[in-house]
Amino acid sequence: MSEYTKFAKTIVFILFVSFIINDRFKIHVLLIAQCVAMGFHSAREGLKFLLSAGHHHITGPPQSFIADNNQFALAVLITLPLVAYLYKYSKHKFTRLVLAGVLFTGILAVLGTFSRGGLLGMMAVGGMFFLRSKKKLLTIAIIVPLAAFSTTLLSDKWFDRMETLQEADQDSSFMGRVIAWRVSSLIASENPIFGGGFHAVQDYKIWIDIANSYQSAFDALGRHPDPHKAHAAHSIYFQVLGDLGYLGLILYLVILAFSWFSCTGIIRSSRNIDELKWAGDLAASIQIGLAAFMVSGAALSMAYFELAHCLMVLVMVLKRIVNNRLGEINPLYRRPGSPSARANA
Repeated sequence: MSEYTKFAKTIVFILFVSFIINDRFKIHVLLIAQCVAMGFHSAREGLKFLLSAGHHHITGPPQSFIADNNQFALAVLITLPLVAYLYKYSKHKFTRLVLAGVLFTGILAVLGTFSRGGLLGMMAVGGMFFLRSKKKLLTIAIIVPLAAFSTTLLSDKWFDRMETLQEADQDSSFMGRVIAWRVSSLIASENPIFGGGFHAVQDYKIWIDIANSYQSAFDALGRHPDPHKAHAAHSIYFQVLGDLGYLGLILYLVILAFSWFSCTGIIRSSRNIDELKWAGDLAASIQIGLAAFMVSGAALSMAYFELAHCLMVLVMVLKRIVNNRLGEINPLYRRPGSPSARANA
């Protein structure tokens, strides 16, 4: 399947979401479907990691878009805040128990991937959960024992791998990423408006042309591109930069920023309205998922990951629902972009 076909399918999916999902019930159906799909894999792998006393090395489902351990870790991290949201709004004890189990095994699954990007993403997710929590002492009382228990499952090999974060300049894997980032930047320099096309950095012809044309650009790094094969961009930002150029990267960052600040606006708008608190809570969960995507994605080639883009579209849907309801509650409220708002601008 070509990259254009994959991207087209992602576009069709998010357009479907934007047109079909238009109320709370449909949003919850979509969330349940996503959490069941990812929750099944993360719970299964997390249980294997637990039962093997930390010796099971986790990867994603074979022949899937998240087959790589790093990609699987990111997908789980994006899903966990959504699971937490469903846990909060589930009324049945059994359902809440299952969701709590998915949260616990999901954390173990991320640890079991041995992904350094996953660890950084989990720290971002955990930090945001703590900052958003209204009961911080209770949160600490839950996190500390959970963290202590989790560390008992982690092997010396796991700690050795995570310690390389402190010695990034000496880690061959990290320096390989730096080389790929540099190649992506040079591709964008040659094609600043349109970039080199989807996964340009992974095209061997482009890779070797850049390596031969800009040898001096790599001298400062003390390392040159692999002459035998091209490598992935290993960053959503550099991936977009190489694929779509500087213009594409700017648009991509604008979309991320718009989604982030729209979540903040939804949280504020719904704070004092009981019937819209669910929307504020969901926006907060989506924002945490976006934080995981932006942090862990900095070291992964997952710029077009459909789950992340689905979250961005859900933000637009939520914003529309909240603005419409606020307009019904208060006729004087002017929805952004509405005729009355433009007339009074």
